[in-house]
Amino acid sequence: MNEVADLMQLPWIVKRALGVVDTLEIFHDAEHFETVLNAGVLNICERYPLSGEEQQFKRRDLRSGLHRGSAVTLDSGAVELRAAWDKPLAGKCTESFTLSRSDGGRTLTILTSMQLEDEHTPCAYNTVYRLAS
Repeated sequence: MNEVADLMQLPWIVKRALGVVDTLEIFHDAEHFETVLNAGVLNICERYPLSGEEQQFKRRDLRSGLHRGSAVTLDSGAVELRAAWDKPLAGKCTESFTLSRSDGGRTLTILTSMQLEDEHTPCAYNTVYRLAS
């Protein structure tokens, strides 16, 4: 995530909070997908209808303004979130949430791709969470 943190010009305190994130809560049913991430100063809760209807939330980088996002379930069963935000540092992000079938759904992989308006190359990374015993 360091590359994304640098791309988004995140303040030191936010970078530090990202470094200690060890818990992500996800609530998923037939109609909604919700994520809750807490790490000190970083507290992000987003709830999307799986209809693809656009929602608005505070920006994840803690700058003023909102981001617009939507969620859909892909044919593979993964949930894909698509978000976009305006200046400063206007850009867009796609996140694909996939539960592993090989371990009974105990591993969640999030594939993230982010691109700023002024950048030509997207930044991509994977985050893996494992269900605590």
